[in-house]
Amino acid sequence: MKKNSSMKRINVPTWFLFIAGTALRLFYIIITSVGERQHDVASFGSSDGHYGYIEYIMNHGVVPDFDPSTVFQFAHPPLHHMLCAGWLKLMTGVFGVDYSDAVESLQFLTLLYSVGLMYVCYRIFRYLKLEGVPLYVATAVVCFHPTFVFLSGSLNNDMLSVFLMALAILFALKWYRDDRWRDLIVSALACGLAVMTKLSAVFVAVPVGILLLVVLVRKIREHQVQRGITQMAVFAGISLPIGLWFPIYNAVRWDLPLFFVYKLKEGIPQFLGNESTWDRLFNFSPSKFSSVYEQWLSYTDAGPVSYNESNPLIVALKNSMFGEYIKDDTFEKIPAINGFCTVLFYVGATLALIAFVFMIRNLIRDRSERCFERLALGVFFLAMMIGYYVTAFRYPFVCTMDFRYIPLTVPVGAAFLGMGMNMCIKTENSGKNTKKIHPNNVFMYVICALVAVFCLCSTVMFIGLKFSV
Repeated sequence: MKKNSSMKRINVPTWFLFIAGTALRLFYIIITSVGERQHDVASFGSSDGHYGYIEYIMNHGVVPDFDPSTVFQFAHPPLHHMLCAGWLKLMTGVFGVDYSDAVESLQFLTLLYSVGLMYVCYRIFRYLKLEGVPLYVATAVVCFHPTFVFLSGSLNNDMLSVFLMALAILFALKWYRDDRWRDLIVSALACGLAVMTKLSAVFVAVPVGILLLVVLVRKIREHQVQRGITQMAVFAGISLPIGLWFPIYNAVRWDLPLFFVYKLKEGIPQFLGNESTWDRLFNFSPSKFSSVYEQWLSYTDAGPVSYNESNPLIVALKNSMFGEYIKDDTFEKIPAINGFCTVLFYVGATLALIAFVFMIRNLIRDRSERCFERLALGVFFLAMMIGYYVTAFRYPFVCTMDFRYIPLTVPVGAAFLGMGMNMCIKTENSGKNTKKIHPNNVFMYVICALVAVFCLCSTVMFIGLKFSV
């Protein structure tokens, strides 16, 4: 009991990070309407896009009863859209809120998911034995990372799927360590609901599946084969029907592929099919970093303007910080913000590199009893990145490299950043002469300084959006 109570206790620095992260998200949705910086939503009343999908369910009370591939975005699993439709019904029908105001209030749902993600990631960090400064560093990265602030105001299905995926991983870790049926069932429900929100959430099966297999092997060795197989069957019996009923229905009823993907037309300005694979993978020329903002090719009467980003890694770094909608001219009224954004980009890229090095080092050197937990997260990161690159080349368009398809690489990276700092602390404490300044100690201070600058620049950028053009 004492162990559980200590796990749930949140100290003052962590509360400060939660409050600051929540305030930043709340500020963002207040200054951002449902028509700004959205993805694939169209507009309310347009009968397509995510907004049209929400209104269809609200007006008809059912999911589409026609081939959903014929209407843009209607082939997505319906959980997010059902919740939004229910919210609109509640606001307008029960509380008498004007419809336009009710529509704006939908962002409180995505805000709730984003705030919930902060807490879930914190709990994951605690289960990975992060404490003190490493815990604060990892939590701060999640609380202030621009991706999750942007998603807190984005009314497509990304934020809910990300929250549910993280929840599934948290309870899978709890079950892996404590072997309680409650944790297994919650993880299975979260997995199924995540896929019922967005099909790409199926990637959560990677870390959860690794933990399930490790436990099954452990049960076999302990001569508890029946219990191990029963647990696997219960997990599959809960998660698979919830997650796959909608795509299976569409496959049977409308002959759609199980993982149907909308395809853009070749020849549009953002098409990258004419770019060489070598150039897309390995072109890191200085011209690609002439601006820290993601570039899209456009045309004027005078000819082409800018260029299309084509290197997936560069796009991931840029898009994770600024999305698709913050551009070189966004802060024309207050150009000083561009300086903060430049610092944000390079500090963020540096932290990502350090976290990746820590991840490789940890996975190679870790031989503890908890190595499979870290292995699950490391393989999850690898699976997300492989899927990201495969999608980028299978569907060669700038928009398919959006970082919102792999946002959970952030908390995974933050976790390994914290675990790497833990390794530095252990190495430092193992030294015989504690009076000297250990290099690992200096490195710890550098990481803390980088994270502090990252949080500051992220906050300034979002404040600057209030006064942007």
